[in-house]
Amino acid sequence: MKAASGGEEALEPVCTVEVTGYKVGLEDTIQRYFENTEASGGDNIVKFDLFNTDGIIFITFASEKVAQRVASHRQHKVEDQTLKVKLYIPPQIRPTYDDRVLFARFARNIDHHGLTNFFKKLGLTPANFLFGEEEDKVLIIFDEKIDFQKLKEACKKRALEGSHLQPSKVHVSNCILVLNLKISTTEDTIELYFENEKRSKGGPVEKIEFHRDKEYCLVYFEDHNICERVLQHKHKIDGSELQVSLYYECLGHISNDTGPCFKPPKPVKLERLEFAKMQFLMKSEPNRAALQKKLQDCFTQIHWPQAEADCTTLTCTLTSDVQDCEKIALTWAKQAEQNLYDFLKVISVHELRVCQEFFETVLQIFQNLDIANPGGVFLLVKKEEFSFQVVVHNDMAKFVRDIEGIIKKAEAEFVRKQKQTKVSVSDLKYHELKLLLAQKYCSKMEQQFHGLKVNINLNKNEIVFEGLMEDIRTAQVAMYEVVHCAAVSKFKNIPEGRLFLYKSKEVNDYIVAKLKSEKLIAVWEVVGTKLHIYADSDEAIIQSTSIINGSVKEHQRDLESNQKCVIQSQKWNDKMKDLDKQHQGKLNIILAQDFSKLFLYFTDDILSKVIEEVNDFLSRNCIFEELVTCKSGTIKLIERRNRDEIDKIAKDLTHSYVQITIKSKEGFLIQGTQDGISQATYRMQELIDEVQHCEHELHKPGIVEYMEGKGREHITTVENQILCVIQLRGQEQYGLEKNEIETDSFGFVNIREPGPVIQAECSSYGREKIFTALGDITEIDADVLVNATDLELEHSGVLAKAIVDKGGRVIREECRQHVKMNGHLAEGGIHVTSAGNLRAKAIIHAVSPAWKGGHNKEEEVLRETIFNCLLIAVQRSFKSIAIPALGSETTEYPVIQTTLVITDAVRDFFKTYEDFFQENQESAIHEVYLCGMEPQTVRCFTEALKNSFGTQSVREVRQKPTSLQRSLKTSLPGEVAVMPSIPMNTKCDESSGFGNISIKVVKGEMANQKVDVIVNTVAKSLDLTHGAVSQSLLKQGGQSLQDECKKKYPNGIRDGDIAVTGGGKLDCKIVCHVALRPWSDGTTSKRILNEMMKKCLDQCEKKGFKSIAFPALGTGNLKYPRDFVAKEMFHLISTYSRDNPSSSVTDVRFVVYQRDLPTIEAFESEQQMWSSNRTRAGTQMRRHNLPQKTSENSTDSIPATAEAKDTDDPSRFADIFTFGKIDVKIYQGDITQDDADCIVNISNVALDLLQNAVSKALMKKGGKPFADECRARVHDMKQGGIAVTKGHGLNCKYVIHVVAVNSAQWTEVINKCLLKAEELKANSIAFPSFGKGLDVSTKKVANAMFKAIIDFQATGAKTVTEVCIVIHQSQMVQVFVDAARNLDSEAKPKTFWEKITSTFTGGSAKQVSRKVPLQFPQVMPPHDQIPTVWIDVFAREKQSLDAAIDKLNYLVKNDFNKTDFNEAVIKNFSPDQISELQKLAKPWGLQLTVDFKIGRITIEGVTDGVMKVSDGIHKLIREADKKEQDKRSADLLKKLVQWHYIEITVESSELREYPADVNLLIENAYKDQKAFVTFFTSDKEEYKIDFSKMEEFPVKDVNDTVTVVRKDLIQEMTVSECPSTWAKMAPSENLKVVNLQSTDKEYQNVQKEFLQSVGGLRTIIKLERIQNRTLYQQYEAKKKLIEQNNPGHQNESSLWHGTSADTVDSISMHGFNRSYCGKNATAYGDGVYFAKNASYSASDIYSRPDPCGNKRIYFCRVLTGKYTTGKQGMRVPPPKSLSSLNVLYDSVVNNMTNPEIFVIFSDTQAIPEYLITFK
Repeated sequence: MKAASGGEEALEPVCTVEVTGYKVGLEDTIQRYFENTEASGGDNIVKFDLFNTDGIIFITFASEKVAQRVASHRQHKVEDQTLKVKLYIPPQIRPTYDDRVLFARFARNIDHHGLTNFFKKLGLTPANFLFGEEEDKVLIIFDEKIDFQKLKEACKKRALEGSHLQPSKVHVSNCILVLNLKISTTEDTIELYFENEKRSKGGPVEKIEFHRDKEYCLVYFEDHNICERVLQHKHKIDGSELQVSLYYECLGHISNDTGPCFKPPKPVKLERLEFAKMQFLMKSEPNRAALQKKLQDCFTQIHWPQAEADCTTLTCTLTSDVQDCEKIALTWAKQAEQNLYDFLKVISVHELRVCQEFFETVLQIFQNLDIANPGGVFLLVKKEEFSFQVVVHNDMAKFVRDIEGIIKKAEAEFVRKQKQTKVSVSDLKYHELKLLLAQKYCSKMEQQFHGLKVNINLNKNEIVFEGLMEDIRTAQVAMYEVVHCAAVSKFKNIPEGRLFLYKSKEVNDYIVAKLKSEKLIAVWEVVGTKLHIYADSDEAIIQSTSIINGSVKEHQRDLESNQKCVIQSQKWNDKMKDLDKQHQGKLNIILAQDFSKLFLYFTDDILSKVIEEVNDFLSRNCIFEELVTCKSGTIKLIERRNRDEIDKIAKDLTHSYVQITIKSKEGFLIQGTQDGISQATYRMQELIDEVQHCEHELHKPGIVEYMEGKGREHITTVENQILCVIQLRGQEQYGLEKNEIETDSFGFVNIREPGPVIQAECSSYGREKIFTALGDITEIDADVLVNATDLELEHSGVLAKAIVDKGGRVIREECRQHVKMNGHLAEGGIHVTSAGNLRAKAIIHAVSPAWKGGHNKEEEVLRETIFNCLLIAVQRSFKSIAIPALGSETTEYPVIQTTLVITDAVRDFFKTYEDFFQENQESAIHEVYLCGMEPQTVRCFTEALKNSFGTQSVREVRQKPTSLQRSLKTSLPGEVAVMPSIPMNTKCDESSGFGNISIKVVKGEMANQKVDVIVNTVAKSLDLTHGAVSQSLLKQGGQSLQDECKKKYPNGIRDGDIAVTGGGKLDCKIVCHVALRPWSDGTTSKRILNEMMKKCLDQCEKKGFKSIAFPALGTGNLKYPRDFVAKEMFHLISTYSRDNPSSSVTDVRFVVYQRDLPTIEAFESEQQMWSSNRTRAGTQMRRHNLPQKTSENSTDSIPATAEAKDTDDPSRFADIFTFGKIDVKIYQGDITQDDADCIVNISNVALDLLQNAVSKALMKKGGKPFADECRARVHDMKQGGIAVTKGHGLNCKYVIHVVAVNSAQWTEVINKCLLKAEELKANSIAFPSFGKGLDVSTKKVANAMFKAIIDFQATGAKTVTEVCIVIHQSQMVQVFVDAARNLDSEAKPKTFWEKITSTFTGGSAKQVSRKVPLQFPQVMPPHDQIPTVWIDVFAREKQSLDAAIDKLNYLVKNDFNKTDFNEAVIKNFSPDQISELQKLAKPWGLQLTVDFKIGRITIEGVTDGVMKVSDGIHKLIREADKKEQDKRSADLLKKLVQWHYIEITVESSELREYPADVNLLIENAYKDQKAFVTFFTSDKEEYKIDFSKMEEFPVKDVNDTVTVVRKDLIQEMTVSECPSTWAKMAPSENLKVVNLQSTDKEYQNVQKEFLQSVGGLRTIIKLERIQNRTLYQQYEAKKKLIEQNNPGHQNESSLWHGTSADTVDSISMHGFNRSYCGKNATAYGDGVYFAKNASYSASDIYSRPDPCGNKRIYFCRVLTGKYTTGKQGMRVPPPKSLSSLNVLYDSVVNNMTNPEIFVIFSDTQAIPEYLITFK
């Protein structure tokens, strides 16, 4: 072995020391220490390397002498830290061999012969080859020294087998490989042996690597020369001769050819393998061969088990000859097992058990089977168990299923043959058999029951069943159910002509085909003059009746005198024969005996054709006159261009007495003989046909107004330039010219024709008027008319036809376009069009529901339709609407029912939006006209109004409606105003009543009341000098009050007692002094309050007094909640009135001090609620807080009641709540008496009616039919846990039985019941209380039930509108009521100061009632609301038409524009802001679309209007944005500073907070050192605060002052409260900028951070600390909030912000202001930007140099919190989740993976800590 030449290299001088034992953070100090020669012996440092992770510092000095001096220093100590210092000698690198080279990247097929030949060509002789562990490495030992560089160049030039060898030097090895070690030999023994130079010739051992799994170890020596000595000797350890060889790390394996022998892995034994599968593999030759092949591929041989208990053994066949054998051996066992298991997975074992009697049959089946792949199936027969094991491949699973099917079929066939019988039934009627045939009853039964045969014989009138008796009985039950459930409709006095057709085979086939297409089953028969129709259900009979009746039509044709002779001619007879031939069996024509009429009967498919042919025949064979109609534009064009030709036609046909008259609106009237008319018509038609006509649509916002103005000018321009006529659609259909219209003396329009007459008028809840009118609806002067149309918008009814005819073609065309684009309307659907020639502004076409007996939700659909019509009128700012009796004509809806539903809908609409209309008068509907052509209809409307609004609110009148009613804003001279009656639900501000007792809420002082009894709250000592009320009474009543108290009650009184004295000088007879204890809890305080009031009332009753005055008990210093006191005091008076109907007490007053505004509001709100709860039942209210009725003697049995409950009596309910559209009623009672459509019974899976009291009661009332049906439904109960039976003997229609065994199922089970009720189309359902008998709380039960109801209504339930919770135990009722109230706890009246900032809705965010603010659509308005103008263009040539349209389009297009506004704040626009947008757009007729989801406003219309309105929209957006910003500022300030005013009540004085926005307004004025500030309440009252006096007062009454107080919630910081690093600041000092010195540690730390982050060479000019007390307080407050929201999250970061010199003062004083966003960049949102690296912020873009070249950058603390990716245009961070849109991210970044830029949107989320001025 030869080492590299050159000998040992000279040692380099050691100039580096190694320092350990230091404290992190002292690095700078340590550096200065070792530069100090006197302190450490050191000198100038050349290099200072810091490795904090290892705790080591390497310091390099200029000379070795200094390093040795430092290392030999006695002790090094820095800031009490003793340092360990030693010289650092770098490790020496081992030399390389000069005769050995490692080669890489040679081809795999090259052996040592190829290598030898290769190197001989290079003049080198290899002595030995050592191949590495990796395939492409080999170490070659040469006989001579190698010139490595020359060899390397040669390898580059010459390739071996297409690849170039890569030589590399080999370091001298310091490691030996030791083999043949005993297992007991330890690592320590080996180390001691080879370190013993005497025994092993070794030396110091560096390390030992022991590989016991491969039975060898590697020994590394510190000196590589030791290896030479060790290899020259033999070695023996623990009696074993060792094999020692040199080890090369670069090869990764032993270096000699006699290395460790390869040992294959031990065999693997596998237990618990399925013996059936192993047998299958052994006996299936293809599968056995496939498995063995798969195992051989992984060097495995399998040994098969011979018995079920034997193991399966896998043996490794791997040898050392296999390449990478050792690697393969490592994973062999796992791979072999996996391959076997994978093969077994595709095999499955199926156990088939059969009955003993069928075993041989099944065995025979197996023997006879023809198996396509016998090798894929193995059958194991177990005779003793009567079973078979079938082993197959998984892809033959169908084979197993086929076998199972054959077995089951054999068993079923055997049983069936033993039970088959035959039954005949002959008691059914003929039509019943026909109905069964129509329903395909026979085939259905045969499909349902295998082997059953059913045959119906109409001739014998019988039905025959053949099959199992059980199946026959079930089929007969189904038969009788069909027959008995069949519905019938009978029609009398059917005309003979119609009956004739119903008997026709052709008509029969035609009707049956129509029924099949609608999937209906019905039959009919003619009985005398009657028609009987039968169907399988009530719903089907309605639809079938409609089809059958509608299939045969009747048409009556009046004959004029000149037509009667034609009817009697032979021509007519011939025509009749021809028609009969064309429509054989489907037509019947009858002539009246007096020849005055023709009666035509035909099927509806030939209706139009027959009528057309008859009319055509009569017109061609009668001589009269004819009007050649055409469009008015055609008339106008011909009149202008072809007048001479018209005169010539008339002159040429003078002999036929032809005269042609031009009808400007209709056409050309031709009079003369038939021949003359025919010729004239032909020639006129030629002129008409020469005229080309084109329709063109102008669909743009504001197009109607535009075409009335500038558009008409464009039309004139086009007509003058191009030979054409252009008309706005509808011009040719105007019924009145301008000269036909007259105006009266007031300037109002009077039409000559008689108009409708007002029959009655009614006042609604606000300023709305409702009229009933007799006459034509088209003459009503209303903004919008409601048209009763059909599903296809064909306007087939009389009213619809009249509206469309008068309105003109434009209405029909718009309807046609809607149907073409959107399809037919559904029942209850509506569509809005323009009004054409009518006075109205729009037409609402509404489809009323077809009347089906009132059982198909007709009333609900009609009510919703009217509601939607009124809502559309509001959204489009219409002020009046006319509504007919929808459905009474088109769908046979009874007039009485439809008028009642319509008036109720109008009432509910105005009640629902009462508050909205009061605040938005410009959006309100002022007039509603209920119209009818028949007096009976109008009388029904009038009576319905009285029923809905009360008789007192309706005044019957007789007058003609004109525009006068809507045009006059003030009454004319001499006019008598008719004042409307007050509706029953009008709010009463002063008094309410309970029975004989009147309650008044009085704002004033108790001492001024004139009543019999005054109640005074006093201390137990009866000292009247304490307490505001007592002091007031003592002052006015005199000292005698106090003297009498001391005399009668020297020891005072106890809590809850009363002391009675005379009234002294007060205007009362007695004073009841009461002692209340302070508020403790709701239950105790409620009891004491009620007992005390009861004692006072009893005292008043005892003395026969009538009036008593109570204060607001306990609401002062005793801390009773105001809402609680108001509620309990009203409730107690209600209870007292009910229990004492003959009491002398008739006048009760609740006296509240006039300045105690919160208490006044509490009492007034409670009074309004009690008043509204006593309104008539027809008005739906959110909640009815009525006295709870409970039974004092409650037991566990179901109480029996003799009378059914009164469903209309609200007093029986403990409470009523509304969730969406569902009313939830809670009451105590017997659920078996409830008359809901469905009641719920809690049972078990067996449907055992003896399980509980409710089930027993149901069985008792339902009797045997109920019990029998329950038994029949046990299967349903077991399958799905729910079953439905009919309500036999009960008040309900259905009983829903459910299983609920634990509380976790309750919500699911209740929801299941509600869905079942919806499926049954039930309107109401009654539940008992769940959980009875279980160890659960009633509250838990209640919460589960209400959760299920809320979840259900959110799914959009349609039929279920009422849920009753019927509770047996009286003590449980209140728990349910409280649970429901908790769901609505936020819906409470606003306090007085909340009104200051109240907006449109005025309510809380959570509403469970139906009374909600007016809802605008999410995107408004929809596209079909954009107005359309149709124009008709007439010209001689098509080219002229196209030119005219192109020219007009060009002129119009240039006058229109569209603009989008995308702002996030738009998502939160309030209805007030939407209303403001509409006001802006309306004068210009612009289309306004608001997409609240994405925050976009789009305006489109006339360009001038778009430009004008855009300014207003920008202003609104800025105001909304500012409002949100102010709100956030106000909310943050409220946590720091709160302003209060001192509220002085009779009993006490308390601090009252100002709302957040007012608080901000006051604080800003205060900070700006203003003398005063003013603000307004919601009722526009102006208040002022004088800061010099710290007083607030209303501007209109400067003497009404209260004291205001400013509270700093984060106390004024003292020096000790500031950060410890800050310099001292005076208490009055808010900002201090401290210039740091370069020697300061703080300076150096910041400098280090900056220089490391900024990169490059930078010079710090100045570094200043920013100390801003206010910014620090705000930042810390914000930090606390964010950390509460993101616990455990890293919410704070240190970031950089570059700026310019002109903004430094502002940032240091006021912080970062995002109003400057966009000054530098807004790529990720409109916020304040910070950078993670100073290099980004220090660029010239952000840190702009000043004239001296100095730049500035802030080092800041920033609350980044949780962030997401930002984008341009963001003004606030996006929401964290779509389910919680109000929970936002704290900041945004440029990249979530590696964020470098952070953007905040709240100015208090960052604070500037240091300002660095640099170059």
